[in-house]
Amino acid sequence: MNVGWAIDAHLVARRRTHGFNTTLSTRSALTGDTFRRSEMSTLKNFVKDEQGLETVEYAIITGLIVAGVIATIAAIGTWVSTQFSNLKTSLGA
Repeated sequence: MNVGWAIDAHLVARRRTHGFNTTLSTRSALTGDTFRRSEMSTLKNFVKDEQGLETVEYAIITGLIVAGVIATIAAIGTWVSTQFSNLKTSLGA
């Protein structure tokens, strides 16, 4: 797959989701030649776009919380198991 074409297709899809209905030049879409100025501008805006970063941040925070909860439950489980073993030994069973 031609990388230039893949980037062009992605930019077209992104433009359509943001309400822009533009088409790319046939030359750029088929041969992967350099972007037109508007395409380069769109690419720069895409790189600068921070929309969606909060979702990633929340996912990372949630993952860390879940990992902490799992570690805590595992530690409590080990402690409870030790307590029951000590109780069993104390009772002589």
